[in-house]
Amino acid sequence: MLEKAFKETVDPKNKLQKRKSIEISRLCLKKEYRDKKIKNLPLIIHLFAFLYKLCRLYRIRYWYFSLEEGYLTKLKLSYQIPIKILGKAYEYQPGVKTISGMVDIRELKSLG
Repeated sequence: MLEKAFKETVDPKNKLQKRKSIEISRLCLKKEYRDKKIKNLPLIIHLFAFLYKLCRLYRIRYWYFSLEEGYLTKLKLSYQIPIKILGKAYEYQPGVKTISGMVDIRELKSLG
């Protein structure tokens, strides 16, 4: 999980849940698709809604992910995704800061 692949972005004080959790870092969209809409909603919201339904079915509670800092901020503020930041941003690639976050899907009732 994140504490291995993105350990620089996870504060050791944050205990990550091993059970009832998934990592969704690979779910993030390429920049050219981030503002695409389907039925007036951003594509990422449709993906999150589908994932939310699957997680409810399989009793998954936590989503963990690492992504570009600016995109995480957009998800948190523009789409009001309740993301808990897990640590500080880290520059793995020149000019691109990566940050890790967590969502407790109990706070996503509006997606279901």
